[in-house]
Amino acid sequence: MTRMHVPVRLRWNDLDAYGHVNNAAMLVLLEEARVQAFWGPRSSTR
Repeated sequence: MTRMHVPVRLRWNDLDAYGHVNNAAMLVLLEEARVQAFWGPRSSTR
């Protein structure tokens, strides 16, 4: 099993009033990480 580390920046609108990441925002962050991991520059993800 291989692991990848893909840093994704949180934006102000990803957080709720308590400073937690909303479930819908988490799915968007995971989608951004997936795009960066598989279609981004190879040198930054591995």
